[in-house]
Amino acid sequence: MRVLILYNVIYMDLNPRQKKILAELIKEYVKGAEPVSSSFLVDKCGFDCSPATIRVELLNLEKEGYLIQPHTSAG
Repeated sequence: MRVLILYNVIYMDLNPRQKKILAELIKEYVKGAEPVSSSFLVDKCGFDCSPATIRVELLNLEKEGYLIQPHTSAG
C-alpha cells in the first residue's frame, strides 16, 4: 500500500496502530467521500480493539493535527 509507505517516511512520530488507523481512514474516505466511523474501522478494517479505543486514537490524531473534524456530527 503506497499510502502506508508514505506515512512511514513522513509520520515517524505515530505509533503503528495510529499509522494503520490513519491509512485505513484515508483509504475509506477517498473511496466514499463520507465520514468513517470508529465502528466501521473495527468491523471492516480488521482492528483488534474496541471502537472506543479507535476513538481515543482518532482524538490523538486530531490533537496532533493529522485530522480535522469540521462538525461534531461529522463521524
